Amino acid sequence: MNDHCRLLKAAGVQVGIADATGENWRQIKRIAANPFSMLNVKKQIPMFNDVFQNMVNYLGKQADSKATVDGTDFIKRIAIDMIGYVGFNIKVNSFNNPQSEFLTQANNLVEVWRFLLLALIPQLACFIKMKAWNPKAEEFFEMIGKKAVEARSMGKSKGKDILGALVKANEDEPNVMTDEMLKYTLINLIVDGYNTIADAMTTLLYLLAVYPEVQTKAQDEIDSIFEEKGSGKNLM
Repeated sequence: MNDHCRLLKAAGVQVGIADATGENWRQIKRIAANPFSMLNVKKQIPMFNDVFQNMVNYLGKQADSKATVDGTDFIKRIAIDMIGYVGFNIKVNSFNNPQSEFLTQANNLVEVWRFLLLALIPQLACFIKMKAWNPKAEEFFEMIGKKAVEARSMGKSKGKDILGALVKANEDEPNVMTDEMLKYTLINLIVDGYNTIADAMTTLLYLLAVYPEVQTKAQDEIDSIFEEKGSGKNLM
């Protein structure tokens, strides 16, 4: 098992913070918890609202033109817009710009054939020096991280996004949040925040469609929350 893990890491199957163990994990947890704290999430609410407003505008246009909305594509657009803005402070807005470079590279990052080869024949994958991620996509997100570091060092960026907080951790304690750790954590944001969430939410929509009685209960619960608060402005 250890040999298998070593081979996977040699091929670049690393997920940044999630790879840390022992004392290293405790140190990283201490400096990296802030980006995911409830206080920071509340500061990001306007960013969430911007993404959802773009979504509502898109749905309105599709309804007016009586166009069919592809559920899987729809969820992926929400996920990538959210990750782009909240995670990287980049307004992807894939509803208006489906050819966005950020969206394209996020779609290219994970390739099934690479994971099949790594899972079934890791020795061969390492022998041919095959990377776990699409090289061009990995280079793209590494470039975004480097630009964020440069912007912060020049005092141009102190955003509320997750990347900004991680860059600050890299700046404050570079021996803990190393450049490599930062790089793979950013890639992990895309892999888990985009691919995994998109797949999970697509499955959820399918199940709600198949079980209308559950859909009704979910709608009733949402309606009751808004009725209690009176206004959506104070939901948080």
